[in-house]
Amino acid sequence: MPAKPIITLDFPGNRTFTVVNHDILKEKVDGIVSSATNDLAYDLGIAATIADAAGHRLKTEIGSITRERGLIPSGEIVLTTAGDLPYKGVIHAVSPKAGELSGYILLKKALMSAFEVAGKKGWKSVSFPAVGSGVHALAVDRCAAAYVAAAYDYYKENPSTTLTTIRLCLINYQLADAVVKFVEHARIKMMEWDVAKPIAVASSTPGQGYQVFLSFKNLDKDGNPTRDSLLAQELYEYFTGRGLTVFFSERTLEALGVASYKGAIDNALDAAQVLVAVGTSAENLNSKWVEYERETFYIDILNETKPNGRIFSYVDGVQANKLPRTLKQMQCIQHGPDAFERLYRFVANALGHEAGAGQEPQ
Repeated sequence: MPAKPIITLDFPGNRTFTVVNHDILKEKVDGIVSSATNDLAYDLGIAATIADAAGHRLKTEIGSITRERGLIPSGEIVLTTAGDLPYKGVIHAVSPKAGELSGYILLKKALMSAFEVAGKKGWKSVSFPAVGSGVHALAVDRCAAAYVAAAYDYYKENPSTTLTTIRLCLINYQLADAVVKFVEHARIKMMEWDVAKPIAVASSTPGQGYQVFLSFKNLDKDGNPTRDSLLAQELYEYFTGRGLTVFFSERTLEALGVASYKGAIDNALDAAQVLVAVGTSAENLNSKWVEYERETFYIDILNETKPNGRIFSYVDGVQANKLPRTLKQMQCIQHGPDAFERLYRFVANALGHEAGAGQEPQ
């Protein structure tokens, strides 16, 4: 069966990251990646499939490596020949296991290392499977984010690489949906490749950075302020009145006279330790910029750029099962009496803010 393209992310220099529904052993590429355990065992999952197809030579080579090196740490790779397979080599990416510390970082590291080896070997193309999502049981969102981030960062850091094609072979549609979400996020992020370095953004309190970022859809299709923006403005007034420094795009950007909207947004996202997604509909919460802000912040939490970062949602009329995937994992506050105070206490506790320190949300 021919490969069924799902989505492609194009990079400068005719380089691509393509997600396909396809059997990795039928890929017409220079080399492939296999998902590996610390002992390079090949008795389960995609590792067994690849090793069985590669045959005795590959299994013998793996045995020699493990006798010499012992256990391979998570996040590292091992390059072998391809045995009976029609490839220039197989790169065994050692995936972290569910619950292992820094799982996202280690998975991304392993994949980036695989791409780097492929590039140094002069390969023009490489395919990899859903590393970490099977036997290792890593969370779908963490895997999807790592796959896209590894390709994104590799091409950004290696603009002249010979590796012009990176392909991800998937058969899990839930995982495919998550990967598509992160690819769309990466497309927005790539806008910064073509513009000057974002300008610095001042804080709402001199000498301090933003503590809270309010994310919301500002205008409806007719150009009128949304109910979301009105709720966000009320939250802004409430939070700043309680001593928090808050990025509220409509007011903050106007006050700063900022010309680079995306640059200002990115700097504020970098500074904040808490993001509050405000929404009155699932559609608004999934709008382009709201999703970009949320997923940028979430990836910073995953890669431990924000080890103490927190995301909350504040919604009116949105059922929990309709929330975007990322927000389903987070604390959600429904609009109503005392809701602003409840949200403030969650945020203050997350920040260690003295007005909320030691107070448990009711």
